[in-house]
Amino acid sequence: MPHSADDLTENFKQFENDIDAYFEALEKYKYLRANQILEVHDYELENAVMSWMWNKFNEDWSNQYEVINALPKPCQNVFSCRTVIDEVNNGGLNQLFFNSSGQFAVMSIEGFSALGSLELSRIMEEAVTLYMQNKEILGGFYNGTIESFFASYEEEIFDKLDESFYLACDSIDYVKYIRLNAACFGD
Repeated sequence: MPHSADDLTENFKQFENDIDAYFEALEKYKYLRANQILEVHDYELENAVMSWMWNKFNEDWSNQYEVINALPKPCQNVFSCRTVIDEVNNGGLNQLFFNSSGQFAVMSIEGFSALGSLELSRIMEEAVTLYMQNKEILGGFYNGTIESFFASYEEEIFDKLDESFYLACDSIDYVKYIRLNAACFGD
């Protein structure tokens, strides 16, 4: 059933409001203090700790791995898992390993386990193994062009794992994990 122009306008306004609220929350928590964690609402908690960690990176984010690796293990777990999930949901495991966020793949294996998803941990372990076995083939596509990126999908290396990954993503409860490790988040 087609939507009316009024429905579409209202949906777009809601989308804009949601985006504005998201960015306001990110700005609000850039300088998160450990004693604030208990006051952050559950619906903002995941983005609050991510914003706090993102704010530690230099402008081009080229130091993200070093920054995250220096934080306490619960921070590493949340960051690596959220980063991997976001990347895979955006373009599959192929995209994860194509982009610099692939450096968090190994870290996420332990992270998913700590967050209670042994299935995602297993999938990532298998994905890292597949990547290592096919690193030379995939490396031939990494010339920095969008065409080479899209061409790398033709190898279909991660297709079966992508489907399993998508199905298992709902099992992550960041809020519970962050609450249990609240002392590790914030300055």
